[in-house]
Amino acid sequence: MAGDHGEPIAQYLQVGSYLVPNNLTANAHGNGYSDPNIFIPETIESVHVDAGAFNVREGNHAVDLASTYTLRDRADPFLTVTGDYHDIDLMTGWSSAGRTKRFLIAAEAAFGNGLLDFPEHRRQYKFTTLRQLRLGKHTLTLTALGYYGNSRIPGLVPLGVPDLHDTIDPRQRDETYSGEFVANDNWQIGSNRVLQLSGFFRSYELSLLSNFGDGLIRQKESRTVAGANASYIKDINKYLTLFAGFDFNRDAPRGVELDHYENVTDFSFYGPFTAVTSNNLTFGSSTPTSLWVGLFRGI
Repeated sequence: MAGDHGEPIAQYLQVGSYLVPNNLTANAHGNGYSDPNIFIPETIESVHVDAGAFNVREGNHAVDLASTYTLRDRADPFLTVTGDYHDIDLMTGWSSAGRTKRFLIAAEAAFGNGLLDFPEHRRQYKFTTLRQLRLGKHTLTLTALGYYGNSRIPGLVPLGVPDLHDTIDPRQRDETYSGEFVANDNWQIGSNRVLQLSGFFRSYELSLLSNFGDGLIRQKESRTVAGANASYIKDINKYLTLFAGFDFNRDAPRGVELDHYENVTDFSFYGPFTAVTSNNLTFGSSTPTSLWVGLFRGI
């Protein structure tokens, strides 16, 4: 469920008590997309789906639904190898667990050529680590994730099918890498009061060469995404809770470039490219929140 080309799916990563937005607001296509490719499957503990025709709580990323991925804070040591004579995927991980400290580290590598006549030479590498510390009244959760992928974009002809002509440019390829760091502090101030302080930083790079029949095009972008959140929760009594908070997010795609190469027959070199458009974009939001919530516990 990559949600590419602007599909309205809101996506989050839960780190401690913090929901980290995992939507990239715009790309070289001019649309937004959610990005689950950064996750290692074995590190995911659960996925919660919040469906609805329009979900106003998630903004315009969630006309259809919202999904929240929660990472494990520990796992038994594992090594998983899956593959056939076309593809292979390796996942490994280890964790330690204690009463006041928990640590998880995992990595994944995937290589393959798929089942199409034109080989992909696909390479993907992923890294995830999670550290949880309990320091007095503080529960600190730190997470770092990394992803790198490189491949040719395959053609349209399956292996072993004769008399078909592949219309896809053999020079097509894509390269993406991304890194993210998230921190969450859950501070139990008192028996009925909690202060949650959170923040994240992410970098992302994309380079894509593709051909839709009108010549080779090149799409590029480089972005940084950052956010912070502060939430205060107080139980007034068993029937009423006060919630107040502030949320900030900033997404800054830079060098969002689209270039065109008009020679559709000569595959011997990549250029020269003609610039079609180049933009620097900034998307930001600051949201204060204050509300009373009636829980009606014990009734």
